[in-house]
This record gives sequence, C-alpha cells and structure tokens, in this order.
Amino acid sequence: MHRVLIPLLVLSFSSCLLAIDAGSNSACLASTSSACDAGADVSDGGKRDGGLPAVMLLVDTSGSMNAPLMPSSPTCMNCSGNACPQTCPTRARVLTSGLDQFLQTQPGAAWLGLTTFPDGVASIGFMPSGCAPATAQTIALTPTPSDSQSAVSAQTQLVLQAVRSFGTTVPFTGGTPTAPSLRYLATLPALTATSRPAGVILVTDGLANCNPNNVLSCTSTPLPAAELCTLGANCVGAYCRAGYSDQEETVLAVRALRAAGVKVAVIGLGSDFSFSMSAALMNTMADEGGATACAPGVTCTTRYFQVDNEAQLLGALGTALLRVSQ
Repeated sequence: MHRVLIPLLVLSFSSCLLAIDAGSNSACLASTSSACDAGADVSDGGKRDGGLPAVMLLVDTSGSMNAPLMPSSPTCMNCSGNACPQTCPTRARVLTSGLDQFLQTQPGAAWLGLTTFPDGVASIGFMPSGCAPATAQTIALTPTPSDSQSAVSAQTQLVLQAVRSFGTTVPFTGGTPTAPSLRYLATLPALTATSRPAGVILVTDGLANCNPNNVLSCTSTPLPAAELCTLGANCVGAYCRAGYSDQEETVLAVRALRAAGVKVAVIGLGSDFSFSMSAALMNTMADEGGATACAPGVTCTTRYFQVDNEAQLLGALGTALLRVSQ
C-alpha cells in the first residue's frame, strides 16, 4: 500500500512543514533547518543556571477529564465521572492521584507552581461557552533567592493541596483553551524574567480547541479531517471554528515560551492521541518545547509523553521535570 503524505500544518512563520504519514502514527518535520529535525533541541536563547529551576505545572481540567482513561474497557460501559466504577478509572482520577504521588515524592529539586485551564468561573458566560483560558495562577510560582529547602517544600505542599481540590474547588468542566493559557504563562516574570532554569509541564487529555478565529472551520473546503473536530460531529454553530483543533496557535504559543528561555514538556493522558494527526501535533509541540520524551541524543517516534495509566503518569512527570530543568 502506498503511503500518502497529508499536510497538516503549513506555518508561514516557519521553515518547518509538518506532514503526516497516513500509514502510521509517526510524524516528520521536513525542513532545511536542523532545528526542525525530530527531537531536535531548538534554541532557547541561552543557558540559565541561577538557582533551582522554576517549573509551572499547566494542567488541563476540561470536562473530558471525566471520561474513562481507556473507554474501550468492558468495565466502563459509557460511564462518566463519579458514576464510573473503581475498575474503570477516569482521566480525572488518574490525573489527580498521579500528581498527588508525584508531589509527595518531590525531593525539593525545583520550585513548582500550578495553573489550571479552562478558568471554570470565568467560563460562565464566556463565548464560546466553557472556553475561558487561564488568566491567573492557581498556586503562584514564587521562588526566593535563598532556595531554602523549607521554602521549596512549603511551596510544593501548596501545590499538593490544590491538586487535592481537583473536582471540587477546581472543577473538571469546559473546553481546552491550551494556546491562550500557554500565552498567559509567557507573561509571568518567574518564568521569563529570571536567571533560573525555567520550564512548563503541560498535562492534557485532548487536543487544544476553543479558538473562535481558528483557520479550521466547518465551512472550510475541503472539510478538515474528522479527527480534528474535538467535539465528535459537533463542530457547528458557535463551535464551527472553536470546536476544531487549535493546532497552529498552540504550536506558536509553545514556540514563544521557548524563545523566552522556557522549556515545555508535553504529557498526553489517555487514548485521544491514538490518531495519526493528533499524535503528530503533540510531537510537534514537544519538539518546539525542547523537552521531549526521547533519551538525550536519541531520536524517537513519540516525542511527547504518552500516558495510559497512573504509573506511566508518575514516571512521565518525573522525567519531564528533569528535561525542563536542564
């Protein structure tokens, strides 16, 4: 069978062309620039070494987190949220438990902050509905010059307590405005105006959406691939554009953080990235972020961290923290 290369992203701001090999889940970045090689380390404007790393956890708390982690499991029976039995862990349950364990075992090697998106309160009345991006830190990233272990540990405990409020104080609701939430992080001096190594760990269970000005729409000719509609068959009406994968702006937002000296690691939770175009976009984000899942000096097919269970999430968080801190 002949494999066909289907252009997914043509970004005028870049010499990189993302193409998808329709016969596999792999992606290639075809370019004359070595910076666009798969897994390559894109320039971040210089090495930082002024103290313990400052790292923001950017966590997707959209409504799809209520879905089963592995919906095809026979124990799930189309359940959602708290209606799912213990034998059918939801994405929210795995996310919360995995982050909890990760934070409990942190040795104080980095300052951590937490930002969640969408903004569940601001999303009420926001148009498109449920799409308000992060505009404030859930737990502010506030490194102190002394880097005292007691202060670092106290900061981590604040993040841990906030994670334990997921599902209550921090609800799982709304869409996935990843791009503007990443843009918000680029405004934080603790990440961009510091001599410390700085990074972002993005944990998400689905493709970014919520862009009302998306180049992809239900009126595009030809119609975008079905897998790029993040709402099943419901990319219509107010979601004619906002329901489609916000691929171009999300890649640009990751690139802007990297240009500001902030590495970005990308963790994909669950089965939504099993399609070739979805995996390709996640790989591109990981490449641009400069903190891939590949071992140093090794080229690999899946450069984002694909997570299918709690143990994998715990491992991915630890490795991602190491990658963005280097």
